[in-house]
Amino acid sequence: MFYFETFNSDTSIRKVISGLDDKVMANQFIAGRFDAMIVLDPEAIEKAMKDINFTDYSYANYRYVPKSATTMACRRKAFGLGSKRLNTALLDLLKSGRVKQIYRKYNVPPPVE
Repeated sequence: MFYFETFNSDTSIRKVISGLDDKVMANQFIAGRFDAMIVLDPEAIEKAMKDINFTDYSYANYRYVPKSATTMACRRKAFGLGSKRLNTALLDLLKSGRVKQIYRKYNVPPPVE
């Protein structure tokens, strides 16, 4: 997985790419299998940590803002949504201001103003 060049090329950081769910990652973190993790969905990992009563963690005060907007792809029939319905749903999120709200919640400038 690609995060950003400085992180990816730093050989002093032992990196493990995982497709594990949040509960498994939380348990491995507590067990010391790794010391840090990059989290794309903080609420999900926080819930997993809370579910096992673990609070001895903190977030680094670091944010990386990519130079380009997020891109998403899925099969046309994924989740029962045709590509037109998915495009409509995403445009509705954009027009309603929800996308800006999500970015601002994490103190990240939204990709579209």
